[in-house]
Amino acid sequence: MPISVTTAVCNSWKKEVLMGSHLFKGTGGNTFKMAMVKATAGGSGTYDKNYLNYGSGSGAPTTSNMGTDETTDTSGNARYTAGGFTMAPNADPSTGTDVAWIDWTTDPNWGPDATITAYGALLYNSTGSGTAVACFAFGADKTCTTGTFTITLPAPAFNTALLRIA
Repeated sequence: MPISVTTAVCNSWKKEVLMGSHLFKGTGGNTFKMAMVKATAGGSGTYDKNYLNYGSGSGAPTTSNMGTDETTDTSGNARYTAGGFTMAPNADPSTGTDVAWIDWTTDPNWGPDATITAYGALLYNSTGSGTAVACFAFGADKTCTTGTFTITLPAPAFNTALLRIA
């Protein structure tokens, strides 16, 4: 069975936000990362609102371990490493039009000489033992060959930000 990725905020994260487990602050906040989910035919996990935790390592993927579903840099240059990209800088949340959102000013990227194919991404709190925040589907496999693989984040606004609460 190929990988399945659905863009969704993880249900466990919604609960943990209410419990105060995630600190979104420009200074003194948690560290958030974005890990890449490999090409659709390359794995077997399901990444959606029910995903719980990043979890690294080998083995079959589960809702709490990406395992062998995390992408790799096949160029041999190791531009993509396990755990993914540290989302930085983490800014203080913003509000407007009845919505709160977070902005990261640096687009996740790996390069300059990476060869990567990915079908989606997982945003997670690496300070919080890898707690999953949201899954993102690219809609198709995206490939970069000996270049820089970049995920262009949407504009940070009430109706476009990558992560927002209404």
